[in-house]
Amino acid sequence: MNLNQIQQNETFKIQDLSDLHPFVKRRLKDLGVYEGKEVKVIRYCPLGGPCLLECSGQRVGIRRKDTFCIKGARLS
Repeated sequence: MNLNQIQQNETFKIQDLSDLHPFVKRRLKDLGVYEGKEVKVIRYCPLGGPCLLECSGQRVGIRRKDTFCIKGARLS
């Protein structure tokens, strides 16, 4: 399951970031978003805009196309 398949206000446990571009993966890891972490989808912006995630109390915006590369499992 990919992150783009998760609805708003659902929690997702990240299991694989290997499909992401190395620069994006590095930036997310610097922000605390890495394998094994739980993230909550706060909102998807309209018209294919970015996705707002909450991880460890901080909010991170990522491009919608990057959500297709983040694999994991739905928790709630």
